[in-house]
Amino acid sequence: MSTAGPEGANGATTLRNAFGGVLSFFILLLIGVLAFSIRLFSVIFLSF
Repeated sequence: MSTAGPEGANGATTLRNAFGGVLSFFILLLIGVLAFSIRLFSVIFLSF
């Protein structure tokens, strides 16, 4: 019973860290795509 508490908490923190890493990766990917699209649109609009 005493070993189940820290083990469950450790699993929760590991899951939280993995979810945070995936979330931060998607946020960075979204920022990169957004910046690239803004740059692409500015190049297209300036060419006309």
